[in-house]
Amino acid sequence: TSEEYNDYMESLESEFIGIGIEITKEEKDEYPVITKIYSNTPGDRGGLKENDILIKVDKKELAGLDIPDIVELIKGGSRGDKVKLTVKREDKTIDKELSKEIVTLPTVEHKVLTSGDKKIGEIIISNFSKNTYNEFKAAYDSLKKENVEGLIIDLRDNGGGYLTAAAKVTSMFLDNSKVIYIEKKKDQEEKILSHDDKIIKEKVVLL
Repeated sequence: TSEEYNDYMESLESEFIGIGIEITKEEKDEYPVITKIYSNTPGDRGGLKENDILIKVDKKELAGLDIPDIVELIKGGSRGDKVKLTVKREDKTIDKELSKEIVTLPTVEHKVLTSGDKKIGEIIISNFSKNTYNEFKAAYDSLKKENVEGLIIDLRDNGGGYLTAAAKVTSMFLDNSKVIYIEKKKDQEEKILSHDDKIIKEKVVLL
């Protein structure tokens, strides 16, 4: 649908007006559950917690509503707009009033995995947005300081994104002017080539 397309394009920009939470709802559930709270966002600073059950938004009962309808109640508007959430946490019902902000979502996460005395860096890329290259390079630089011996690049839940962003990340693994992508249109062929010299020289496993 057009709404799904707009949501997807918004995700590639990695910025939106909101409070910085993710919610899910199983078919058997009456209400959505907060599954993730992004660091240093209104939801984080306002004291929301993962596994809080979201019951109301601005006093509107959420029972029976689909996730896109609930998200629409929370996101959007202008910076500084207030939104009041009612959540259930264990046996308590809690009201939270939060101010919406411009939320920037990360598309790259990284961590160090250890096996004996060996260190392996893992980088997870959720999609290829306008910020992904800078985030990826920062993640790699951080792992390099940890003296990792190899890298795991996890793309398993990657939703795609901008080809230019994917090409910039790929260029870090390739020598200059290597073919990354070929698109054929009728009798014409367009090639996207790697640029700059190969930066990443560690052994890499791609998931």
